[in-house]
Amino acid sequence: VSVGGGGLLCGVLEGLQRHYDKNNNNSQPTTQVIAAETVGASSFAQALQQKKLVRLDSIDSVATSLGALEVTAATLDRVESCQAS
Repeated sequence: VSVGGGGLLCGVLEGLQRHYDKNNNNSQPTTQVIAAETVGASSFAQALQQKKLVRLDSIDSVATSLGALEVTAATLDRVESCQAS
């Protein structure tokens, strides 16, 4: 899943959780989700590594519209809760 600010990733994780809650008696999803972001716009990777929101000074990529200076708090929270389970 492509990650800029994290909205798409958040939606995918929410959809997986809802599907499993509805169909598997609240068991945890076992599907792996792979997140990717543009080199030079690694706000998600840095936030995940540091376990806190990280705001980049700039996006250092030719694809400036594909990144975000900071991933959303909701995305970081959802990813951390999925990793903990």
